[in-house]
Amino acid sequence: MVKNNNKKINNRISYNRNFFTIFITTILILYTLIMGVAMLWAFLTSFKDGFFEYESNKFLPPKNWILENYRLAFTKLYVPVGARKAYMPEMFLNSFLIAFCGTVISILSHMAVAYVCARFKFKILNVIYSIVIVVMFIPIVGSLPASLRVRKALGFYDNFFGHMVSHIGFTGTSFLIFYATFSSIDMGYTEAAKIDGANNFYIMVRVIFPLSLPTAIGMGLLSFIGSWNEYTTQMIYLPSMPTLSYGLYLFQNFRSGGDANLPTTKVAACFVVCIPIVILFCIFKNKIMGNITLGGIKG
Repeated sequence: MVKNNNKKINNRISYNRNFFTIFITTILILYTLIMGVAMLWAFLTSFKDGFFEYESNKFLPPKNWILENYRLAFTKLYVPVGARKAYMPEMFLNSFLIAFCGTVISILSHMAVAYVCARFKFKILNVIYSIVIVVMFIPIVGSLPASLRVRKALGFYDNFFGHMVSHIGFTGTSFLIFYATFSSIDMGYTEAAKIDGANNFYIMVRVIFPLSLPTAIGMGLLSFIGSWNEYTTQMIYLPSMPTLSYGLYLFQNFRSGGDANLPTTKVAACFVVCIPIVILFCIFKNKIMGNITLGGIKG
């Protein structure tokens, strides 16, 4: 009787697990299809001729494939910076510098603090971990004016170096993910490195960090995408270095008149902005999807 009951329970658990797997897989497939169709629609629309073909032929391929929309996007998409205008090439460079440098600084600072908290046993580290949890659950409302005044007082306002310094931190989801990653790594790797004469810094940089590389790349990609798509932060703190997302925001909402107001031109500009993210994901998709298997140490 007991064996039969255990068998029924196992079958029910297996059934629930399979149902959950099928449900989640279906949701992900539908989401992928929706995003793929949206990208295909944007690609086709960006090659259509003006407003009339867009209205009469919204979902079919263009009758005449033209590149005029991309030329207009590169020449009409700009942000006024004082007495001059920043066009797409400059904004592309600004977006890459801010997103790349900010992501590297943010990920490294989170990894360093998470590594120390996960691998060492000091009471102060428990305080740091508690601060991270408390900050995540207590919303900080109205901090923008204070943050802006602090940056101006420190000379970090509208300063690229100061903007990069602001990315140094240890709070948020990234810290918790790295903390869990470093906690799951066998301490035997650290002990083996110490036997070979390695110090703590060498162990962190040359032993533990490489083992967490897939996690770092995944978190870095998410951080890069968030920074690439963010326009309010640069608009407030770094107005002299406009990014593509900020330029696209102005292009979509404040530009009017002429060919720049054509929906096909705006779609072409949107497609140009999202291309680097797609390329980045295609390059690192194996790293992101890969898993680390930590086994025993071989002599």
